[in-house]
Amino acid sequence: MDENKDQDRQLFSQIAIDVREHPNRYSRVGKWLDKYCEGRRKDIKKRRQALLHRCFLEARRYLLDKYKEQDFIPEDEARRIILITWLLTDPDAEKADLNITQFEKWLWEPANSIFGDSRGKASSFWRQNAHVYSPWMRLVRIAWKTIPAERKRTGARLKGVVKGLYGLTIERIAKAYFDKYG
Repeated sequence: MDENKDQDRQLFSQIAIDVREHPNRYSRVGKWLDKYCEGRRKDIKKRRQALLHRCFLEARRYLLDKYKEQDFIPEDEARRIILITWLLTDPDAEKADLNITQFEKWLWEPANSIFGDSRGKASSFWRQNAHVYSPWMRLVRIAWKTIPAERKRTGARLKGVVKGLYGLTIERIAKAYFDKYG
């Protein structure tokens, strides 16, 4: 079990690095998360529940229910899963200033009270709940395999084009790349 937790921590670290280095790859799914939660705010306010926490849980549950029986997740959906996981596992997300989603500004620790709503609280609840943690981590692993595969293909293609155009200007390299790969 500890070995799995160590592997999970390594994966969370890789996810944080990817999101921070490539925020543009997550901006569309960040907007999805904001929009998804915006539509649920009125209903949640009626029930007087912690707004951000509840919205966040519902978005995570939506993806879990949609893909719990799947072995493949489309790229945009995979990025949604990765983004939510980043928000649940990176205590410094609010300091990254990436402007991907409103949820990255959600503090890890509550600002005013020990009873306040926070990402840390959402993370703690998720990690301590084995019947939720394990199925979500299964999705995270599938999603992570989807995303790096795309990065490797793009990097290999670009490296091959650059190798063949050594010494040329960036403009000519870019033109050759897009002429060949679109």
